[in-house]
Amino acid sequence: MRHAVLVAVIVLGCPAGVLACKSACVPPPLDRAFSQSTAVYYGTVRSNVAAPFVNSLTLDVARTWKGDVAGRASVVAEGSTCDPLGDDVGVGDRLLVFAVPAQSHPNANVTTGLWTGYCTGSRKIEGEGEARRVFTALDRLARRE
Repeated sequence: MRHAVLVAVIVLGCPAGVLACKSACVPPPLDRAFSQSTAVYYGTVRSNVAAPFVNSLTLDVARTWKGDVAGRASVVAEGSTCDPLGDDVGVGDRLLVFAVPAQSHPNANVTTGLWTGYCTGSRKIEGEGEARRVFTALDRLARRE
């Protein structure tokens, strides 16, 4: 009986969208995020245009480790309870992007372009110390490929 109550609390306490996710979102470790991505880059968010469940992000790219991304780049990010990255970033935020083709991601709500989210490993970079640590690790990974 206690287990049934616990399950009911967990299910009833979840936002409706979480239960509708096509797959659970667990951000991968840095090395797996790198190997599974088509493009890996870092930049400053210049715009974040929201639509239902997705956000179109435009970034000024400062550094690229993988893929053909430079200058100003656009990527679609999930903005839902499944993976709220698109809703969490704002103009001026520094973002590390691990992007995959939209059609290859199980939660993608679009079928063209590049897709990103916490599920692909993307995240905001806070502070110079974190940036140095992450960039050093990405430099090593890029040299291996």
